[in-house]
Amino acid sequence: MEKDKISLEQSMALEDAIAYLEDLADGFRAGRVIVAQGDTSLELVPADSVDVEVEARVKKGKAKFSLELEWRTPVEPGEQVVLTPVETDMPAPEAPAAPKPPKAEAKPAPEAPKPAAPAKDAPAKDAAKDKDAKAAPAKPGK
Repeated sequence: MEKDKISLEQSMALEDAIAYLEDLADGFRAGRVIVAQGDTSLELVPADSVDVEVEARVKKGKAKFSLELEWRTPVEPGEQVVLTPVETDMPAPEAPAAPKPPKAEAKPAPEAPKPAAPAKDAPAKDAAKDKDAKAAPAKPGK
């Protein structure tokens, strides 16, 4: 947000100072105060709640009265504040899962036939069929 500022410090007749303060009060009543200096002007729109600070003092024959009015300006629709979450160690909330499509009824897969276990009393003729097969060499040391 840009900071605009107009400052005024000058001497004026008491009647002019009173007129200045009355104009300021009228602007507050109207809900809009325009402060202008040369080609520069600021429009201030007071809020419903205003912080008021008053300071008065007399020192070495010189009196001083300060009045400060301060308020928060409303956020314009195009200037809305957006909060961005900070990375933390906490897990992010889970987003709702999308609905799953209905499952088709699953049919069990047909079982593959199990190989037949050799019978304990298998005849020696099966060994004769494999007589041309070479036996694996035995490993030394075993």
